[in-house]
Amino acid sequence: MSNRTRTALAMCVAALALALVAGAASADRALGIAPGGAIEAVSEGVVTFFAKNGEFTVTCRTTFRGELRREVMKVGGTRMGEISEGTTAECRTSNREPATVTLLVERAEPFSINYGTFLGTLPELITGIQAGIPLFRFQVNAGLLRCLYQGALAILILFPPGEEGGGTRFNRVRFVTPNNIPTTTMMCPREAEVRGELRLTPAQRLTLR
Repeated sequence: MSNRTRTALAMCVAALALALVAGAASADRALGIAPGGAIEAVSEGVVTFFAKNGEFTVTCRTTFRGELRREVMKVGGTRMGEISEGTTAECRTSNREPATVTLLVERAEPFSINYGTFLGTLPELITGIQAGIPLFRFQVNAGLLRCLYQGALAILILFPPGEEGGGTRFNRVRFVTPNNIPTTTMMCPREAEVRGELRLTPAQRLTLR
C-alpha cells in the first residue's frame, strides 16, 4: 500500500470518527421549546368521549391550561410540562341529550406531560414531538350513567413550518383508557376512547440545543 493510499485511508477513518462523535453529541443534546411557559390548548371543533364500541358518545368543547418546559432532554419519560386545569362545555350525547364531562385535574396534582420521541430529522427538520400523560382521569355523567375513567393519554404535538398567527397545532389527541376506577352504575362501557384536535397557544418553536 502506497503512502498516498495510507494517507487517504487515514483521512477517511478520521472523518468517519468525527462524524460518529458529532452524531453522538447531537443525539445527546436537548430540545429547546420557545417560548414555553404558560400554555392554553383549545379544541378545534369538539373533543369526543365515547365507548370503544361506539355505542356511547359524548362530545364537548374542551380547554386545557398548563406549562411547557423551555428545554427537555431527548430521553423517553422525561417530564416536559404539565396540565393543571381542564374544562369542558356544550357537552352532548349522540342523541343530542345534555351531558357533562369532568376532567379530574387540580393545580395541586397536575397531569404530567412526558416526552416520548421527536419526529423528523436532526438538527433542523424536527417536525413534532410524541409525548404522553401517564395518568389522565375524567368522569362522564349522562342520564343515569356515572362513569369514571383513567389511563395513559398519547399526544402528538406538531410544529408545521411557517405557520403564522393562531398558534401551533396540537393534533391527534387520542387514547384508550381502561375503566379501572369503580363506577357508580353497571352500564358504563369497560373502555373509553377520547380523540380530538386542539390548538396550542402561544405558538411554539422547536430547536436543537
